[in-house]
Amino acid sequence: MNRFLIIPVLLIVALINAPKSMAEPLVLGWADLEPKLFFGQRMKLPKSRSVLGTPTAEDFQVTKSELKEFLGEIEFMKDMQPQGARLVGKLNGKKVRIPGYVTPVGFDGEDVTQFLLVPFLGACIHVPPPPANQIIYVKNAKGLKLEQIWEPVWITGILETKSVSTVLADVGYSMAQAVVEPFAAYPENVKQAH
Repeated sequence: MNRFLIIPVLLIVALINAPKSMAEPLVLGWADLEPKLFFGQRMKLPKSRSVLGTPTAEDFQVTKSELKEFLGEIEFMKDMQPQGARLVGKLNGKKVRIPGYVTPVGFDGEDVTQFLLVPFLGACIHVPPPPANQIIYVKNAKGLKLEQIWEPVWITGILETKSVSTVLADVGYSMAQAVVEPFAAYPENVKQAH
């Protein structure tokens, strides 16, 4: 084989076998997380049904009675979440980028370490949660401060059709680790789903 052909062949093989983390993310909008015409993967919550993000009285520096009242209000809101959401299975394992708002469910001091990415501000707290296929649970977030949760953000990471139950909502999608950045308009020259 000609040595001038070996280098391009090796480059093509390297690109094909490149890890997902090196690939350009697929930019999604919230409609991309809903399957068309009620097709799609059924959402499966773990059988153990452990609920993530349940606070303690010490977390909020309130009495146990005040915490019980707060959790009752949250449960009332969660009970109004639409049921029967289906997921877009072909997005499982894809590197994606999506804008949204942060609803915290885990803290380390002033840092938000776990959150729900939702399509609008106040979802799951001030109004009932959207359907589970309109929420992404993000764990192991880094660098997100509590005071930043009122502003929209971009998250980038590997999306999984892994459903979880949190104190605020049942969630259809998960992201184990995400890069969190301030929101800006869709970047140019980025591949979008549609």
